[in-house]
Amino acid sequence: MRIRAALRDPPRDPLIIGNLVPLLARDDVVRMVVFALASFGARAAGEMVSVLLDPATSDVVRRRVPLALKSCPSPIARDGLLIALDRFEFEIRLRCGRAVLALTDEHPELLKPFPAALGLVERELTSGGEMHRVREHVFNLLALALEREPVRIAARAFAGEDAYVRGTAFEYLETVLPARLFSALRPVLAAAGPPPVRKRSATEVRAELMRAGATMTVSLDELRRQLDAAAREDS
Repeated sequence: MRIRAALRDPPRDPLIIGNLVPLLARDDVVRMVVFALASFGARAAGEMVSVLLDPATSDVVRRRVPLALKSCPSPIARDGLLIALDRFEFEIRLRCGRAVLALTDEHPELLKPFPAALGLVERELTSGGEMHRVREHVFNLLALALEREPVRIAARAFAGEDAYVRGTAFEYLETVLPARLFSALRPVLAAAGPPPVRKRSATEVRAELMRAGATMTVSLDELRRQLDAAAREDS
């Protein structure tokens, strides 16, 4: 009870950050701790990145650190999350991918090219995880390496029911990915629509995909998965 009371109005001294981070392990106060850490902004980034990357950190704390890091507008937070994409178990990598996308969406000044993400995609395709979660993480990585909005539209297309839009997304990925990576990716994609009558340029395919994205909706099944994923992040 005393901890909860203190978290409602935590001291503004950044020295307290080191005491807050271990409290992420507690289910009963995790939301309050995330809010308290996020309130320090960039000042909390260094401490949290150190905890995230420390091999001695418990799994439960490491899973929850990205929830707070995504609200730290700092290159330190961004770079720590990017480093973690190549470490630890799949669940940590998935959460760090979500967090770095959220961080750079909210703070575009932190965007930077991350071509190494394409190499990480190849590994994730053989990770053996649940297919819809692997696909989510793969598209998050692609969004870090390529133009973000078309990749996101493509991800939504493969979660939807429109065969033509899936086919357009399939064609788009074929135009922007190295042949070897595109070939490796094909098994995790839903069945594509019929191929176009003529081969279109990358510019044409991108334009068509962007038009489709303006009217596309996500399937109910995918919405349920997203809600389930959000619930798991809090545990």
